Amino acid sequence: MSDVRVIVGFASCMCLVPVGGGAAQAPPPRRVLVPTFAIGADPQEDLARGTFGTVGTAAFGPDSSIYVVDASECTVKHFTKGGRFIRRFGRSGGGPGEFGDCRTLRMSVGIDGVRIVDPRQNRVVQFTLDGRTVETRALPAFEGDIGLYRSTPLRFGYGLRTDVGSVDASGRLIFSEDLYLVLRKAGAARTDTIARYRQGVVQVELSNGRGTTASTGLGYGGGWTTCGDSAAVFADGYSGTVTWYSLASNGLSASRSAQLGITGATISADEQRALLERIRTNPRVLDDARRFGGGGVRNISSLPNRASVLWTVRCMSDGAVWVGLEKRNAPSEREARTEWTVFPWRGPAYTVSLPPTADFLAALGDVVISRAATQEDVPIVRAFRIHAR
Repeated sequence: MSDVRVIVGFASCMCLVPVGGGAAQAPPPRRVLVPTFAIGADPQEDLARGTFGTVGTAAFGPDSSIYVVDASECTVKHFTKGGRFIRRFGRSGGGPGEFGDCRTLRMSVGIDGVRIVDPRQNRVVQFTLDGRTVETRALPAFEGDIGLYRSTPLRFGYGLRTDVGSVDASGRLIFSEDLYLVLRKAGAARTDTIARYRQGVVQVELSNGRGTTASTGLGYGGGWTTCGDSAAVFADGYSGTVTWYSLASNGLSASRSAQLGITGATISADEQRALLERIRTNPRVLDDARRFGGGGVRNISSLPNRASVLWTVRCMSDGAVWVGLEKRNAPSEREARTEWTVFPWRGPAYTVSLPPTADFLAALGDVVISRAATQEDVPIVRAFRIHAR
């Protein structure tokens, strides 16, 4: 850890302060998305082949072909780069090559095959590119220092995200929606916390001493993603800084830093008072108070003083990092999350906007695929091509 600056944050962890960033820069130039084709819209296709019950996660293969998880059928469907159906593989179950809750699967595709992380069964399923099962192996169970719900295998350890609930030493229920990236080296006895970002929620203590959380509407404080098996990217939604880190057997070092060109807006005192009042009268908080047998809210703390400008970070198979931006005061969540700033592995950054009816799935070079639906509400995968203005 000698290549990065660290500060002691809380017991048994180190919170890393991203290196570099500097003053805010102008936003990257804008590019446009032009629709090209859709997968799943052909009424002649049947559900077992080219149509979907529910479009889950998706990824591009090394030959630009497209892999899509159908979460309803709990299977992976493979298509050519032009959207023609090739094959399907995988199924629901607990045996080799089978998945648990297919709504939570995460998929990555590389020259070594298709890897699917199954959080429900805490394991990884590896397939060849043509869908033959290679290996089904359990992920390590992490006990003790942090309650976890996400585990991403890396060459030198695991990227982990905390659960939203835990119990302290006295047995009191504690809720936390902070976002962590922690690195546990293979074979290590405990984790090191590398980054911790506020999620735009507040801690509410009920009169019986138990806790809950309430949303402020200020967005996610930051995001992180892993790139390949030995790199990680952190984005700070307040400062607008994006930092890349390389993971090696001896630790972690910063390798690149960039700016989104926008920063989180400071919340005024009037806005803070309005937020506190909205949280105090939040039905969710009152419902939790009744459910826990309490008599109301006793204390509210940890109110963020700035709004975040991002909500997610994704790393593509070609190394490009896509940062999802969040607009404040948009009419709906879909309309708030249409903007993306893209940092290619090589070349200048740029910004694109997806239609509010499309949810980003994956990108490769100048091709983007998204989750969408027809006018008849049939689930489809819609493809776009990125063009300069």
